[in-house]
Amino acid sequence: MRSLGHMTVGGILKSAAERFAEREALFCVATGRRFTFRQLNARSNRLANALLTLPLARRSVVAFICSNRAEIVETYAALAKSGLVGLPLNYRLAPTESAALINAVGAVAVLCEARFGSVLDHLYAHCPALAHAIWIGEHAPESCLRYEELLSAAPASEPDVDIDDQAPFYFNLTSGTTGLPKAYVLTQHSATAIHPSILATDSRADDVSLVLFPAFGRVGFGNVLHAMTIGTRTVLANFDAAE
Repeated sequence: MRSLGHMTVGGILKSAAERFAEREALFCVATGRRFTFRQLNARSNRLANALLTLPLARRSVVAFICSNRAEIVETYAALAKSGLVGLPLNYRLAPTESAALINAVGAVAVLCEARFGSVLDHLYAHCPALAHAIWIGEHAPESCLRYEELLSAAPASEPDVDIDDQAPFYFNLTSGTTGLPKAYVLTQHSATAIHPSILATDSRADDVSLVLFPAFGRVGFGNVLHAMTIGTRTVLANFDAAE
């Protein structure tokens, strides 16, 4: 990933891995795992390199449906580093709505957390352009590639891709209360531009950031990205009223 002089999401994580290295970057409450900035960057690089060998053409659209766990952060970062364009799906949507969005933007691959396996069945049946599916979690179907196996087989080096900060990064979703949800494109620069607004909270490197807002939306991921920028540890969790 070559992005010197540009405001890119991948550049923020790469810089964090160099600046903060062995400082803890992320605690994934859902799985109990902890990652340093260096580890998070390496895993994101591995995913980016794995996606590029599927192969996926530059600016191909990759959908993903995942709750607040480490893999959703790695997926955002991997897409940013590889030049692929993301479609983070709201897991509260009906499967028909997710399929409509995938077809509308022409997504050719999808990453799916195990808990949303029934949605993936619907997508297979109604999204003919989907050529690749990657399974996050255990008990992967035969039709899916396994997330951790892809990572273990790919190099941890930075992807050799030129990234411009005006390049499309991902499709952010609007509400669908009067019809199907709509999507608009965020560039690499517009995704990083959330940082100054969050600075108003006076967050600092020795703080701990609890992110409960779903990371499929801009605010949830924006808070994680802000924490990467200043070296704050993120505790990434899913809101559950019963807990």
